[in-house]
Amino acid sequence: FGPAQHILGGVADTGDDWDHPLYYSRPSDPLYRVHCTKWTSSCELEGAQVRIPARARPAGGGDGSLGVIDQASGWEYDFWQVQSKPAGGGVITVSHGGKTRIGTPDADGLGSNATAAHFGTAAGVIRPAELEAGQINHALFMVVKCTNGTYVWPAKGPGVGRSCASMGLSNANAPAMGQHFYLDMSEAEIAALAVPAWKRTILRAMARYGMFVGDTGGNSWRLKIESGSSMTSFGYQDPWARLGQRYGVPTWSSSSGAT
Repeated sequence: FGPAQHILGGVADTGDDWDHPLYYSRPSDPLYRVHCTKWTSSCELEGAQVRIPARARPAGGGDGSLGVIDQASGWEYDFWQVQSKPAGGGVITVSHGGKTRIGTPDADGLGSNATAAHFGTAAGVIRPAELEAGQINHALFMVVKCTNGTYVWPAKGPGVGRSCASMGLSNANAPAMGQHFYLDMSEAEIAALAVPAWKRTILRAMARYGMFVGDTGGNSWRLKIESGSSMTSFGYQDPWARLGQRYGVPTWSSSSGAT
C-alpha cells in the first residue's frame, strides 16, 4: 500500500511503522517489570510484572507501540514508546502505558493509556486476516491530523492529541478526540463502486460500524492496522506485503527502505 494512502502496509520493522503489533502471552513467557519514564506517577503499569513473548517487538516508528494480550487473566497491556526490552525478561522500559480488560464481561477496550484517546492498542485495528476474509465486524481506529482541542466519550481526557491551534491552524470544524464518524453510503452504493474487493471490505466497516478518532499525527487521516511486526518477529513474511502482492497493489519505496 503506497504513500499518502489511508492504510500503509508492508512497512514492518521500519521507521514507517506507526501501527500496533499485538501479541498473546503464555505463563511460560519471560517475566518483565515495567518502568515508565514519562508521567510515571500516573502510569498504572509502573512496577507491574507482565509476561511478554520473547520475540515480541514494538513497532519501528516513533510511537514504538506494543500490545500484549494475556488471555488467562483477561488483561491487555499496552505500551507506548518501548525503549528497551532485554531478551529473556528483566525490565521493559517504556515512555508510558496502560491496561484494559479483554475477553471478560466488563471488557470495552477503553481506559488504557498508550493512545491519545486511551483506547487499547487492539481496539479498532484492521487485521490482515480480516481483510483477507473480506469481513471486518467492528468499528475502526482513525488517526487525524489534529483535533479541535476537546475530547468526547469514549475517549478519556484530559489529553486531546495534537490540536489544530497548536499547529497554527484553526480548530473550527476539526474533530474532537473520540468523535465517531460513519461513511454515509448504503450497502448497494458500496457494492456498485468500481474498486477492488478489499477496499469494499473496509468501506463496509466504515459504513456499518464507523470510525473513532483515537490519535493524531501525520498530514492527513488514516486507519490503524495490526502491525506486520506481529508476524515478522517470528520469522514470517509481513502479511501486509503478501496481501499487497496478492491484490496487485503497486509497491513503493520509502526513505527508510520499506517497500
